[in-house]
Amino acid sequence: AVVSTQSTGTKITIRRDDVFNSSCSQINSTNVEDLRKNFVISFEGDQGIGAGVRREWFNILTNEMLNEDYALFTHSNDGMTFQPSHISDVQEDHLSYFRFAGIIMGLSLYHHNVINIHFTKSFYKHILGIPSDYTDVQSIDPGYANSLQWLLDNDISEFEQDLGL
Repeated sequence: AVVSTQSTGTKITIRRDDVFNSSCSQINSTNVEDLRKNFVISFEGDQGIGAGVRREWFNILTNEMLNEDYALFTHSNDGMTFQPSHISDVQEDHLSYFRFAGIIMGLSLYHHNVINIHFTKSFYKHILGIPSDYTDVQSIDPGYANSLQWLLDNDISEFEQDLGL
Protein backbone atom coordinates (compact mmCIF):
# COMPACT_ATOMS: atom_id res chain seq x y z
CA ALA A 1 0.00 0.00 0.00
CA VAL A 2 1.20 3.45 -0.88
CA VAL A 3 0.42 6.95 0.40
CA SER A 4 1.31 9.88 -1.83
CA THR A 5 0.27 13.52 -1.95
CA GLN A 6 -1.09 14.90 -5.21
CA SER A 7 -2.80 18.11 -6.23
CA THR A 8 -6.16 16.31 -5.85
CA GLY A 9 -5.33 15.37 -2.26
CA THR A 10 -3.60 12.53 -0.50
CA LYS A 11 -3.76 9.33 -2.50
CA ILE A 12 -3.97 6.15 -0.47
CA THR A 13 -3.51 2.86 -2.28
CA ILE A 14 -5.08 -0.18 -0.61
CA ARG A 15 -4.68 -3.89 -1.28
CA ARG A 16 -8.02 -5.54 -2.06
CA ASP A 17 -6.85 -8.87 -0.65
CA ASP A 18 -6.23 -7.33 2.77
CA VAL A 19 -8.41 -4.22 2.98
CA PHE A 20 -8.55 -4.05 6.77
CA ASN A 21 -4.85 -4.35 7.55
CA SER A 22 -3.59 -2.33 4.60
CA SER A 23 -6.12 0.42 5.36
CA CYS A 24 -5.16 0.38 9.04
CA SER A 25 -1.50 0.71 8.16
CA GLN A 26 -2.05 3.50 5.64
CA ILE A 27 -4.54 5.54 7.63
CA ASN A 28 -2.42 5.33 10.79
CA SER A 29 0.63 6.57 8.88
CA THR A 30 -1.21 9.44 7.16
CA ASN A 31 -1.23 12.93 8.64
CA VAL A 32 -4.61 13.71 10.23
CA GLU A 33 -4.72 17.07 8.46
CA ASP A 34 -4.37 15.29 5.10
CA LEU A 35 -7.30 13.05 6.00
CA ARG A 36 -9.45 16.10 6.77
CA LYS A 37 -8.77 17.37 3.28
CA ASN A 38 -9.90 15.52 0.22
CA PHE A 39 -8.21 12.15 0.03
CA VAL A 40 -8.29 9.69 -2.83
CA ILE A 41 -8.53 5.94 -2.39
CA SER A 42 -7.32 3.55 -5.05
CA PHE A 43 -7.01 -0.20 -5.00
CA GLU A 44 -3.71 -1.75 -5.99
CA GLY A 45 -3.94 -2.90 -9.62
CA ASP A 46 -7.20 -0.98 -10.30
CA GLN A 47 -7.36 2.17 -12.38
CA GLY A 48 -10.50 3.60 -10.78
CA ILE A 49 -10.33 6.61 -8.47
CA GLY A 50 -12.84 9.14 -7.26
CA ALA A 51 -15.83 9.40 -4.97
CA GLY A 52 -17.26 6.03 -6.06
CA VAL A 53 -14.06 4.18 -5.19
CA ARG A 54 -13.89 5.93 -1.83
CA ARG A 55 -17.52 4.95 -1.13
CA GLU A 56 -16.72 1.35 -2.11
CA TRP A 57 -13.69 1.40 0.20
CA PHE A 58 -15.76 2.67 3.13
CA ASN A 59 -18.34 -0.09 2.52
CA ILE A 60 -15.78 -2.88 2.20
CA LEU A 61 -13.80 -1.62 5.18
CA THR A 62 -16.79 -1.25 7.50
CA ASN A 63 -17.88 -4.78 6.61
CA GLU A 64 -14.38 -5.96 7.46
CA MET A 65 -14.48 -4.14 10.80
CA LEU A 66 -17.53 -6.26 11.63
CA ASN A 67 -15.78 -9.46 10.53
CA GLU A 68 -15.84 -11.93 13.42
CA ASP A 69 -12.20 -12.84 12.76
CA TYR A 70 -11.15 -9.46 14.17
CA ALA A 71 -13.42 -9.95 17.23
CA LEU A 72 -14.00 -6.19 17.51
CA PHE A 73 -17.79 -6.09 17.33
CA THR A 74 -20.56 -8.58 17.85
CA HIS A 75 -24.24 -8.63 16.98
CA SER A 76 -26.52 -7.68 19.81
CA ASN A 77 -29.53 -9.88 20.55
CA ASP A 78 -31.76 -7.89 18.19
CA GLY A 79 -29.58 -9.09 15.29
CA MET A 80 -29.54 -5.63 13.74
CA THR A 81 -27.13 -3.64 15.89
CA PHE A 82 -23.55 -4.15 16.95
CA GLN A 83 -21.66 -3.60 20.16
CA PRO A 84 -18.01 -3.98 21.14
CA SER A 85 -17.15 -7.62 21.62
CA HIS A 86 -16.33 -8.83 25.12
CA ILE A 87 -13.64 -11.07 23.60
CA SER A 88 -11.90 -8.35 21.58
CA ASP A 89 -8.75 -8.77 23.66
CA VAL A 90 -8.03 -12.04 21.81
CA GLN A 91 -6.58 -9.68 19.20
CA GLU A 92 -3.23 -8.43 20.43
CA ASP A 93 -3.76 -5.05 18.73
CA HIS A 94 -7.46 -4.72 19.60
CA LEU A 95 -7.11 -1.25 21.13
CA SER A 96 -5.34 0.12 18.06
CA TYR A 97 -7.99 -1.57 15.89
CA PHE A 98 -10.76 0.13 17.89
CA ARG A 99 -8.95 3.45 17.49
CA PHE A 100 -8.70 2.81 13.75
CA ALA A 101 -12.42 1.91 13.58
CA GLY A 102 -13.21 5.19 15.32
CA ILE A 103 -11.08 7.13 12.84
CA ILE A 104 -12.87 5.44 9.92
CA MET A 105 -16.30 6.22 11.36
CA GLY A 106 -15.25 9.81 11.97
CA LEU A 107 -13.86 10.12 8.44
CA SER A 108 -17.05 8.74 6.96
CA LEU A 109 -19.09 11.34 8.83
CA TYR A 110 -16.67 14.15 8.08
CA HIS A 111 -16.62 13.37 4.34
CA HIS A 112 -20.38 12.66 4.13
CA ASN A 113 -20.03 8.95 3.30
CA VAL A 114 -22.87 6.91 4.73
CA ILE A 115 -21.74 3.63 6.26
CA ASN A 116 -24.01 0.72 7.03
CA ILE A 117 -23.21 0.04 10.68
CA HIS A 118 -25.78 0.43 13.41
CA PHE A 119 -24.64 0.26 17.00
CA THR A 120 -26.60 -0.34 20.18
CA LYS A 121 -28.13 2.64 21.93
CA SER A 122 -25.87 2.14 24.95
CA PHE A 123 -22.75 2.19 22.75
CA TYR A 124 -23.83 5.42 21.03
CA LYS A 125 -24.42 6.95 24.44
CA HIS A 126 -21.00 5.80 25.60
CA ILE A 127 -19.34 7.36 22.52
CA LEU A 128 -21.16 10.64 23.17
CA GLY A 129 -20.46 10.61 26.91
CA ILE A 130 -24.17 10.40 27.76
CA PRO A 131 -25.04 8.27 30.80
CA SER A 132 -26.98 5.15 29.91
CA ASP A 133 -29.75 3.59 31.93
CA TYR A 134 -31.25 0.15 32.33
CA THR A 135 -33.56 0.56 29.30
CA ASP A 136 -30.51 0.82 27.03
CA VAL A 137 -29.63 -2.84 27.55
CA GLN A 138 -32.85 -4.05 25.87
CA SER A 139 -31.12 -4.74 22.53
CA ILE A 140 -28.13 -6.33 24.25
CA ASP A 141 -29.92 -8.62 26.69
CA PRO A 142 -33.74 -8.46 26.63
CA GLY A 143 -34.08 -10.95 29.49
CA TYR A 144 -31.88 -8.88 31.77
CA ALA A 145 -33.72 -5.68 30.81
CA ASN A 146 -37.08 -7.33 31.49
CA SER A 147 -35.85 -8.56 34.88
CA LEU A 148 -34.72 -5.07 35.82
CA GLN A 149 -38.09 -3.67 34.73
CA TRP A 150 -39.89 -6.33 36.80
CA LEU A 151 -37.88 -5.33 39.87
CA LEU A 152 -38.91 -1.71 39.38
CA ASP A 153 -42.56 -2.55 38.75
CA ASN A 154 -43.04 -4.92 41.69
CA ASP A 155 -42.79 -4.74 45.45
CA ILE A 156 -39.69 -6.74 46.35
CA SER A 157 -39.67 -5.91 50.07
CA GLU A 158 -40.58 -9.52 50.93
CA PHE A 159 -37.32 -10.62 49.21
CA GLU A 160 -35.06 -8.10 50.95
CA GLN A 161 -33.90 -10.52 53.63
CA ASP A 162 -33.23 -13.25 51.07
CA LEU A 163 -31.24 -10.76 48.98
CA GLY A 164 -29.30 -9.49 52.00
CA LEU A 165 -30.75 -5.98 51.74
